[in-house]
Amino acid sequence: MSAAWRGFQSILCPVDFSDHSRLALRYAAALAARNRAALIVLHVDDPLLVSAAAVMLNDRVLVARSLKGLREFVRSTTIAAGAVTRVRVGRAASEILKASRRADVIVMGTHGLTGVGRLLIGSTTVSVLRGTGVPVLAVPAARARHRVPAWPDGPIVAACDLGVRGRGDVERAALLAEWFDSPLVPVHAAHGRSGSAVAHDLAAIAKARRAGLIITTLRDRIGWFGTRRGSISYHVLTHAIVPVLACPVSWRPRVDGRR
Repeated sequence: MSAAWRGFQSILCPVDFSDHSRLALRYAAALAARNRAALIVLHVDDPLLVSAAAVMLNDRVLVARSLKGLREFVRSTTIAAGAVTRVRVGRAASEILKASRRADVIVMGTHGLTGVGRLLIGSTTVSVLRGTGVPVLAVPAARARHRVPAWPDGPIVAACDLGVRGRGDVERAALLAEWFDSPLVPVHAAHGRSGSAVAHDLAAIAKARRAGLIITTLRDRIGWFGTRRGSISYHVLTHAIVPVLACPVSWRPRVDGRR
């Protein structure tokens, strides 16, 4: 499978013009450059703000202004050639998930904060993690400096389960590590521990190994009291200082044009 997989061919990067989304766009451009992949940069206008602005401007003019601002944002952030820019109106998470149906991976900022705010990862990121069918590369706030063009400039730490269902975790992580040409450090977290404790351990191991990436698996909740999809990845994001690639358990690499 690894010999046939050509890597990520289409990358979706939603931005909101913040410095944090500018950082995510740089990672998206670096990811695209590895494989000459298509880079789609998306901005979603809030419908409430659009309605207020439409009192003075018609919808077409408003969207044109947003598109112009988005293109300038891309030009001032990265030298990536051929990036496609798109503007949509609606709920950010819903529009991102719609656009991702034709993408191989989503790259986005988490808007993670420090202190008490570490509990407040952006609701858009959480909603995307819960609904995505493709991997999500979530970029935390830049608390550790990495050379983005050379990223990942260290090993990859991957959270892997044991048993039958853990086999897919290892296979996905190994495939991605091979494509990134990076050493792989599989980590197993004991059952019964809280998501926060697991996340703390992963972040600590990633820091000790000077990792450039953490890989997690997005699993659906089993039973009424199971962990909700994306919860572990959410906790990892509150602790990590490097990007986290969260892969749906059902995700299979696109081979010869098929996923």
